[in-house]
Amino acid sequence: MAKTIRWLNLCSGECHAIDTLSTVSARVISRHEASEVILSEELFDRISDDSVSKDDFTMPDDLFIGVFDNGIIAGFFWITPTNSITVDVHCNILMDYRKNAVEYSKEFVRFMCNNYAGRINKLNCKIPVIFKDVYGFAKKCGFLDEGIDRQSILKNGEILDRYILGATLKELKKWAE
Repeated sequence: MAKTIRWLNLCSGECHAIDTLSTVSARVISRHEASEVILSEELFDRISDDSVSKDDFTMPDDLFIGVFDNGIIAGFFWITPTNSITVDVHCNILMDYRKNAVEYSKEFVRFMCNNYAGRINKLNCKIPVIFKDVYGFAKKCGFLDEGIDRQSILKNGEILDRYILGATLKELKKWAE
């Protein structure tokens, strides 16, 4: 992933640009850090159920894995346990960073394999059927169709189905290599 850095030479007044290799990393982040991302205008209305407003929203006590591009948070993966070996995962990447979302997803998978292999076996995601782009992204990231969660989310005044996709950590590790 290349990133262009521009600087102004104060002596000559010329502007210079170089392409550098971007450094992508992942780490556990706090509820506060996650809420700063999720409450952004570009994400909150898209991911929230109609019944929740920004004023009423409280981040639950889940696990949040932040992904960083050159030390700047690009988004996070929201992890909610469903049982002792399975979690639901929700990817939240800020718009300016979405072009690199697959690379961030691979870094997330590497982080999960390095830190949770043997404890977490399965990752699932549920995607409202109106978000075909998100469904395609999940498939591109190695998730497989597992069914439909019928009539399970209220979006834009309409009760909608959600796609259910899943993958084992072992399957995702192979995808991320």
